[in-house]
Amino acid sequence: MKKAKLADTMDSIPPIVDWDTPANVLVPLIRYSKCILISKKSKIVGIITASDTLKMME
Repeated sequence: MKKAKLADTMDSIPPIVDWDTPANVLVPLIRYSKCILISKKSKIVGIITASDTLKMME
């Protein structure tokens, strides 16, 4: 079995936005990332995916 470093298999760090960020700000961000992390009081509290942003646009 080949030994791979975790850093070699990970994607880049997704953008992190504050809980109060307006939804329209997320659309341009999701174009360049698989997901967006949501933070509240410096803790990650959620994750938004491309399909989530499409639902918000309906």
